[in-house]
Amino acid sequence: MAAATPRSPDSGPATRGDIEGLLSTFRADIKRDIQEGLAAVRAEIDAVGARTDALERANDNSAKAYNEMAQHLEVLTEEVHQLQRAQEDQDNRSRRNNIRLRGVPEDVTDLQDFMHRYLLSLLPDTPPEHCLFDRVHRALRPRPRPGERPRDIIARFHYYGVKDAVVAAARTQTPSIDNVMPKLFIDLSPITLQNRRSFKPVTDLLIANNIRYRWGFPFKLVVSHHGTTHILEDLQR
Repeated sequence: MAAATPRSPDSGPATRGDIEGLLSTFRADIKRDIQEGLAAVRAEIDAVGARTDALERANDNSAKAYNEMAQHLEVLTEEVHQLQRAQEDQDNRSRRNNIRLRGVPEDVTDLQDFMHRYLLSLLPDTPPEHCLFDRVHRALRPRPRPGERPRDIIARFHYYGVKDAVVAAARTQTPSIDNVMPKLFIDLSPITLQNRRSFKPVTDLLIANNIRYRWGFPFKLVVSHHGTTHILEDLQR
């Protein structure tokens, strides 16, 4: 605010005009100061508004990008799930002719001979030309130490029909070969075994209520109840 012009000590008393002039000067100075202050405030408000608009646009862009990424992730997750199912199914198809025998001591080394006798003990009328195995070997893990459970024997039948008949016969028979009574299991992929274990609470409940079920391929649990078939593929879906 500009200072008023000082009066000379010898001048006379301030007149009404002098006072009004001073007041007018004060008002002009105050008005100018207020206008300058308001202009500064408006400029700051405009700057804040611009920053707010920029932040809102950035937030909108971030939200849009997040939604797009979430949708993309959902699509990728489903694609990975389908690829895993396809891999699991392919793995099980490659094991279609296989069985596992559990409980055969490690000192049994002629596995082809053992499997041949096991086959004939279940299906004695099998023609010799059908008693063929593409390969017979122990499960691929380190040899167990004394006292530990022996490795499973994995046998691949040359003919699927013979393998299927052996599995069916083993449901009602438990042959003894050299005082060994091995247990027969279907050879399944590790993913399928893990999935079946995750379904155990469900299958336990079905068994407790005498509800029939079976496993399907690709992996699924097929439940038959009151004439209706229900299919469950994933506990999380």
